[in-house]
Amino acid sequence: QGPQGAAPPTGLDRQPSETTSEFTARLLYRSPASAGPISVLQSLYHRVRFGHHSPGADEIAAARDALAALVRVWRKDLPEQSQATRWD
Repeated sequence: QGPQGAAPPTGLDRQPSETTSEFTARLLYRSPASAGPISVLQSLYHRVRFGHHSPGADEIAAARDALAALVRVWRKDLPEQSQATRWD
């Protein structure tokens, strides 16, 4: 379903001038506490995507930890979204 499918319950729509990546970033950064976990995920993604290697156990664990942190942040800071979307 992706971010665009999750957006209607939040009341956010993709702007005509936004790329999918820009729209996703805007949704993700709605909570200031999201910045740390998102930074971890972006860094890991770029290392694996452009580093031409498979993620190691440490990278996989870091990604899982960052995703779990995002779920906690969003449940706390964005209660309207946690009611509309199941994140686990």
